[in-house]
Amino acid sequence: MQRCTRPELVRLAGEVGVPVTAVDCEVPYLLHGPVAAALLAAEFPWLSQEVLDAVAAHTCGAARIDALGMIVYIADTIESGRTHDGVDELRRAAGEVSLDELFLRTYAASLKHLVEGRRLIHPTTVETWNALVAGERL
Repeated sequence: MQRCTRPELVRLAGEVGVPVTAVDCEVPYLLHGPVAAALLAAEFPWLSQEVLDAVAAHTCGAARIDALGMIVYIADTIESGRTHDGVDELRRAAGEVSLDELFLRTYAASLKHLVEGRRLIHPTTVETWNALVAGERL
């Protein structure tokens, strides 16, 4: 799959039936997960829904995220090219704390980054955080 420009991601989202929020229009990059999942489903119909959900949720999360979704989200956040504040602590915690705890820490760090940077927060991000702190992950 080729890289998409920002306007192209919004266009592709519409074409593949991915809902576009006002935040997506301002930060189209957030659409790359759900759009990629929709394109993968069309091209590789044998992929499991679990895999597609994990791809879709790796940008904003999901209120009902499973273990694979958490792993993909965490991996994307702590991959070797990332240099954001707290990433080294998250990398050290991998394998030392439970998957649920590592996901919660990773998600909290992402939210902190958004708030401190005064960035828009996607409605799915808020919904995911609220589900996490309410203990409604699965």
